[in-house]
Amino acid sequence: MIDESTIRERAYALWEKDASPEGAAGFYWHLDRAQLEAQVRPKRPIFA
Repeated sequence: MIDESTIRERAYALWEKDASPEGAAGFYWHLDRAQLEAQVRPKRPIFA
């Protein structure tokens, strides 16, 4: 499970890095959540 405070902090950092666009907080929250989920998701082998 991903900690909400971790998402909030990372999303805020991304938002600031992109010049703090107004009305985009939700976008950055969802973006960071997806990035964190991708990091913890088990990698599945690719079969040829």
